[in-house]
Amino acid sequence: FRQWQSSDHTNMTQDELLKIMTDYGRAWETQDPDLLCSLFTEDGTYQVTPFDAPHKGQAALRSYWERMPVADQRDIKFTLGVCNAVGSTGYAEWITNFFQVSGRCNVEIRGIIILEVEHGKISELRKFLERRISRP
Repeated sequence: FRQWQSSDHTNMTQDELLKIMTDYGRAWETQDPDLLCSLFTEDGTYQVTPFDAPHKGQAALRSYWERMPVADQRDIKFTLGVCNAVGSTGYAEWITNFFQVSGRCNVEIRGIIILEVEHGKISELRKFLERRISRP
């Protein structure tokens, strides 16, 4: 949770948000940590749920991405929903489906991402999500 504060970050257009979110979805589907890291500032943060501590910086982002999507998810399908950019903040609705190797189950996640950008890169990404698990 972050209290509202005025931002001196650059404004983001709707097209910039759509590009960021499309590339984020492609990084997830292709399990590409290089693409994911290219979307973030050097000290960018990635918070998986509101109750998790954020992963901070390129090394932490890469480590998380290699542990989760790369090592533990297969047949990933990312679908982008409604997106809106307001100032330097982006809001995006999304759905992801995949097979989780460790749990040997199908997972559907529906969520909202709130992200902040600085000069076209994500400085902060917070996810709010709900998941549904089913056994094959």
